[in-house]
Amino acid sequence: MDPSCSCAAKCRCTSCKKSCCSCCPVGCAKCPQGCICKDASDECSCCA
Repeated sequence: MDPSCSCAAKCRCTSCKKSCCSCCPVGCAKCPQGCICKDASDECSCCA
């Protein structure tokens, strides 16, 4: 997992938006500045 990604191991981001973390399924883009995942939901956001 990307060290800049603060997603929990249990997080499964299924939305595959451009703000997804590396813990999302293959095919999701990653933010160069890292990202955060909200709880165990499929919503990821880029870090400021």
